[in-house]
Amino acid sequence: MATITRRAAAAASLAALTITAAACGSSSSSPPTYSQVVASYPRSITTCNVVADLIGDNHWYIHEGSTMVVGDNGQLTPLCYGTKITVKTAASINGQKYAAGTMLTLDGNGKLVQVTSWR
Repeated sequence: MATITRRAAAAASLAALTITAAACGSSSSSPPTYSQVVASYPRSITTCNVVADLIGDNHWYIHEGSTMVVGDNGQLTPLCYGTKITVKTAASINGQKYAAGTMLTLDGNGKLVQVTSWR
C-alpha cells in the first residue's frame, strides 16, 4: 500500500512539474502567455496589479499599482506576483539583460520569465 502511495505522489509531482514547465516555457518551446504563467501559480500566491516599464537598469516607471518590494540588491522594485513589466529600452534587472520590447512577469517560483503577450 505504501509503495502505491509513493508512486502516486511521485507521479503527481512529476505531472505538476511538467505542467509548470510547459506553462512557464522551456528552452525547447516558445515563451508562455501571461495568463498561462499566472494559471501555474500555487493557490497560496496572492497576485498584485502592478504594470511597470523598465526604462533603465533596475529603473522603473510604474503605471498602475503601488506595490514595491525590496530586491536582492536592496533596491525597491515592482517585482511581485502578477506584475506586468515591459522593457522599454535594453536594460537589465539584477544583472540579467533584456532587449527592448520584452514582456516579463514572475513565475510561481518568483523568477522573472518572458511572456509572449499580456493575454
